[in-house]
Amino acid sequence: MDLGNYNRGSDQGPNAVRQSGLIEKLLAPGFDVVDIGDLSMKTSEQLTCNDVITLEMDHLAIDFHSIAHNVARIVTMNHFPLILGGDHSISIGTIAGTSPYYPIFA
Repeated sequence: MDLGNYNRGSDQGPNAVRQSGLIEKLLAPGFDVVDIGDLSMKTSEQLTCNDVITLEMDHLAIDFHSIAHNVARIVTMNHFPLILGGDHSISIGTIAGTSPYYPIFA
């Protein structure tokens, strides 16, 4: 995802991490790792609207919902979600997806 960042290219982050061998490094000590792949999200190159900020916000909301749904699905299967994303805004969906299952301590 790179719609939450003015510097383009951050959507390539997860692929770069995969190519660096992260999965193999996590498998070596015996972790059970499942890579569900990239979620389908629009990139900045796919936007063709004159009002880019409005269009980006609309797509970000859809993307955050998708992230939250997928993270919640992983948590309900008793797996630990390791979310690797492009820009930092994916944390919105990540927190939304995990917060119902990991309550804040008072």
